[in-house]
Amino acid sequence: MISDLHIKKSPDGLDLFLYMSEVSEDDVKVSVESNTVFVKAEGVEKLNDTRAMKTFDCEIRLPDNKYRMSDIKAEMKMDLGELKLSVPKLKEENGVFNVKVNVIE
Repeated sequence: MISDLHIKKSPDGLDLFLYMSEVSEDDVKVSVESNTVFVKAEGVEKLNDTRAMKTFDCEIRLPDNKYRMSDIKAEMKMDLGELKLSVPKLKEENGVFNVKVNVIE
């Protein structure tokens, strides 16, 4: 059911590509706990005249304190069987910043 996992790094974060066949978007569940992404899917694979239930269960552990796990986006391209997870990077704040002072009366 899964044939491959590709990871593409960019200055803005990571794109994780998982290739699954014989699944619909309703069959795919993505969840996050701490710095780990869990992907589960079920689908029916057709082999000749028979049908077989296929399951996929994957966990992808990412480095601590590098990514905004709560902002992960998921897209499924049905024609390709491609699940894309976009994981944004935490922005590092360097330099000098001015802080606005609010007046309370």
